[in-house]
Amino acid sequence: MALMVSAAVATTAQAKVIEASRSGSYAYTNNAQERVYSKDTVCDNLFAAADWRSSDGSSGRVTNKDGCGKTVSIRVVYSPVYVYEIRACRSNSFSPVSCGDWES
Repeated sequence: MALMVSAAVATTAQAKVIEASRSGSYAYTNNAQERVYSKDTVCDNLFAAADWRSSDGSSGRVTNKDGCGKTVSIRVVYSPVYVYEIRACRSNSFSPVSCGDWES
């Protein structure tokens, strides 16, 4: 008598990079959608940031004050949780952060 066992595998995020940009700021995830990157693309004394939202309802911001041409990244969630939406932002220390549209 043969015993057959099957297991359902739940899929979380699609394996894809999410990208968002705004003048002077580029935000993206890794393929697993667990790490968020923020790149400052313009030398203008403003800083770049990446806002994110995840599948478990958490959200946050990765702020990049390292200067033009620099990228910072943070692993913000762990599987099976994944980042499903990001947006690129720009600001200086004295004015509100201005962000682009949410991308998924």
